[in-house]
Amino acid sequence: LIRDQWRLLQEISGELTPFTEKVKKQLEENSSAEHQAELLNLKEEYEQKIQELENDFQGRTKEIIRERLLALAGYPINQH
Repeated sequence: LIRDQWRLLQEISGELTPFTEKVKKQLEENSSAEHQAELLNLKEEYEQKIQELENDFQGRTKEIIRERLLALAGYPINQH
């Protein structure tokens, strides 16, 4: 009887109840899923930025090499 009353008090206080544990677990899962989605979006965004920077770098490098080769061949370099 005393154990039952003690358990009832714990359940009322929220200390011992399957409902609060279930809600807590569900919130953690939702939060984790949202966090993973946000991380995935950030990853895609930064991968795109990295690709853009690499493309820009390659384009500028090609232009520099072209200008230097033309200069070595004796052609005038167009100054932009």
